[in-house]
Amino acid sequence: MEFLAGVIGALVGGLVTYFGQRVESGRVSRKLTAQSLVQTWHSSEMVRARVQGYETLVKNVESNNVQSFDRLAVSLINDDRVDEWIEASKVIHFLGLVAVMFSANEVDRHMIKKCMAVDILFWYSKLLLPISEVSIGVDDPSEISWFNEVERLAIEIKKI
Repeated sequence: MEFLAGVIGALVGGLVTYFGQRVESGRVSRKLTAQSLVQTWHSSEMVRARVQGYETLVKNVESNNVQSFDRLAVSLINDDRVDEWIEASKVIHFLGLVAVMFSANEVDRHMIKKCMAVDILFWYSKLLLPISEVSIGVDDPSEISWFNEVERLAIEIKKI
């Protein structure tokens, strides 16, 4: 009987250890992923993209005729200003990536909020939201579907 209790205790202890390690491994993975995203956001390449993207998008938002995302892209490409659109697009797509990772619970949410909330909320409210309001009904919905994820991210960050 004591032998059976020992075997059962060992099995239960093994299962608890296994599941505990899996939970901890997931937590560590989420922290590392968040850390990588934050480092990328603050990298020199992304800072350049953010500066150029900001200038490009703010010109559009402050103009008398705000263009949708697709029309802005086409306009910049036709004016031989592809680099401006590429830089803005890098930021837009990166925020979309953060949003998807955040909603899938693949990142440490607290770290993302602490390190990126101000920037995310700024880009969302001052640049992306005004352009998206023009884009809805004009652009192909599949081309701006990323915006829904960024909007959910902004709403979630405000809650946390």
